Amino acid sequence: MVTIGQTLQKLRESNGVSGSSIAKAAGLSTATYYNVERGYKEASFIVIFRICRFYEISLHEFADIVTPAELERPELTSIRFMEKRKAKLLRLLQEGTSSEGGTP
Repeated sequence: MVTIGQTLQKLRESNGVSGSSIAKAAGLSTATYYNVERGYKEASFIVIFRICRFYEISLHEFADIVTPAELERPELTSIRFMEKRKAKLLRLLQEGTSSEGGTP
């Protein structure tokens, strides 16, 4: 089972980056970042998002590394909310575009 913390540690080590650099990019103290990496503290969606941006990887690429059960934690439900919101917005845009071709 690969946890979020283990994934963060693997990314940091494979990229040769210091924890303090990642912590700064994520808006965390260095101690808090290492606590997330060690599994003592939970990472919020925004922290994971900022870390993905730091490494220039997508959230999907990050999610492919982590054990799926790890992504089902309540604090990460905003990912599912954003996906539903995006789908609804796309559907509304498509409906709006198709109705524009009608009568003036």
